[in-house]
Amino acid sequence: MRRADRLFQIIQMLRTRQWVTAARIAEELEVSVRTVYRDVQDLSLSGTPILSETGRGYKLDKSYNLPPITFSEAELESLILGARMVQVWSDKQLAGNATSALQRIQTVVPEQLKSTFDTTNLMVPDLKPVPGTAAKLPEIRSAIKSKTKILIEYKREDKTPSKRTLWPLGLFFWGQVWTLVAWCELRRGHRQFRIDRIESIDSLGCGFLATPEQSLEAYLLSVVRDGGPKLT
Repeated sequence: MRRADRLFQIIQMLRTRQWVTAARIAEELEVSVRTVYRDVQDLSLSGTPILSETGRGYKLDKSYNLPPITFSEAELESLILGARMVQVWSDKQLAGNATSALQRIQTVVPEQLKSTFDTTNLMVPDLKPVPGTAAKLPEIRSAIKSKTKILIEYKREDKTPSKRTLWPLGLFFWGQVWTLVAWCELRRGHRQFRIDRIESIDSLGCGFLATPEQSLEAYLLSVVRDGGPKLT
């Protein structure tokens, strides 16, 4: 880790905690305690208002604020990679949002980091989702956000048609395939549906309130317990 990045990380740790010891900082940053003492001293000399107390460690004075957008080069590369994934693997609405976010970030980062947008070697192949997927994602995302029931016409893997009333809970991307996890009223349980097999979606206009047993979190726990997801 570059020293500039390490100093930034120390400030972030002191911003988010009441008190943190030099030993804890050293452990998380994988450096010596002596290095932490030297870094904290340099930060203090540069004007960063760090408070210290024997036996408790360090914390930032409440009056201290970082600029609203401050990233290390590694953090910026992570954001760029994530945005690129959204741009090529999701629907047009999310892709547009990702592009807009990158443009806004690029206008406010320091000059020495602007080149990161062009020089990063973290690339994302254009693996378009299976045809018939992207156009359905915005409506499903909206239903998830508003907790609104939907009615779908679905074609199973064996081509058998089915109609289901669902409580949409979450979307998952598996490379080229998107799936919807939902509580299915017909089966009275969690089910996972491939988006490309959904032939139509209709909002029912009525909301749902999932119990803890019906929640997405409960489904994820069951996947871990049962050894993997099962598609309908």
